[in-house]
Amino acid sequence: MKRSCGLCCLLLQLGLAVAAKAQVQDTGSVTGVVRNIISDQPITEAIVSVNETAAYSKTNSEGRFILQNVPRGSVTITAKAIGYHPTTTGYDIRFTGGTEEIAILMEPLAYPLEALEVSGKRIPSATSTLNSTVLTKEELPAHGNILDALAGFVPGVRSVGQHGDKRLVIRGNNADAIYVLDGVIIKPPLFFYVDAADVECVEIRRGTQAAQEFRASITDPLYGGVVLIWTQGSYYPPRPKQCSS
Repeated sequence: MKRSCGLCCLLLQLGLAVAAKAQVQDTGSVTGVVRNIISDQPITEAIVSVNETAAYSKTNSEGRFILQNVPRGSVTITAKAIGYHPTTTGYDIRFTGGTEEIAILMEPLAYPLEALEVSGKRIPSATSTLNSTVLTKEELPAHGNILDALAGFVPGVRSVGQHGDKRLVIRGNNADAIYVLDGVIIKPPLFFYVDAADVECVEIRRGTQAAQEFRASITDPLYGGVVLIWTQGSYYPPRPKQCSS
């Protein structure tokens, strides 16, 4: 009887070991690079994740990433980055070489600022009489959509729309604001998510006069103001003195 029980225990342990080995073999690592589909340049700080799993990674300075514990078979991988359309692609992961290598191409969302002809007119700044509000990193919330954060912190500014249709409306003329993210003009709505944790400085300049400075590449009607956002390490256009340190 004891011998029979011992044999059963041994078979059970062997079965568990085989099952565990099979489970390990059914997951693996996926490495790759995220690039700009137009310039072929690597995209840094992009978030790459496997849908319906806990696997995610952030790209390094060379645009490379590594995803751990990715299941074998058909998976859907999503990449998100500031200034780019989110990219979702299906892959058939086999781990034939131990590690799967993929490439992700992302389409830019924003358009660069066109060259401006310089005139003698003085451009308003945060220290001029133009009505403006400056928020430093210490005054912003630790996380969350920056547009929602501004709507909650700045009087006369409210956030409308959901997800990919987020816009800031400035009280007075009740018009949309345009955005300047690290020197790049973006017409509303702001289609992509900007985490407040990545933002170091924000300046809101109210009034159509403020928006005129940044409308060189936008032909739409007048806007109610401009929202300038500087992320970590960005200093263009020049930051207001409150955020210059």
